[in-house]
Amino acid sequence: MQTADGVRQRYWRWRGRPRLATAALAYTPDGELLFVRQTYTDGWCLPGGGRRATEEPIAAALRELREEIGLFGWGETQWRTTIHRPFSGVPVATDVVIVSDVTFAFRRNLEVEAVSSFAPAALPVDLNPWAITVLTVVGLLHPVEKAAFLP
Repeated sequence: MQTADGVRQRYWRWRGRPRLATAALAYTPDGELLFVRQTYTDGWCLPGGGRRATEEPIAAALRELREEIGLFGWGETQWRTTIHRPFSGVPVATDVVIVSDVTFAFRRNLEVEAVSSFAPAALPVDLNPWAITVLTVVGLLHPVEKAAFLP
């Protein structure tokens, strides 16, 4: 029997278009970067997820932040870049969005078990590999620093 994920992956490959996603670089009013610990993967991750084709990247990032951390306030928002990569054989286009002055009221949920903020100069050593990639692409981690986070 096939899993729902297997069916979705075959569908996206058949469509030939990349799946759309968003990743948020969410900063607290103190300038710390927010990370989430998801229930289904290891390490600290950037908040984010799927984006509907009709949804603008910033709107998707704000929606994901509301869903994952209980976002209720924010300052400026800025689209930063799009990262193209394959994921399980499916092309994914991830829009990276910067959100400043994030205020939130986190409640543990089925997807996220914890939220924490870290100074950009003192990131946790157990970052998720995708978070490392995003931080490197946007220039918050340099290739030499990136090596310190890899197993």
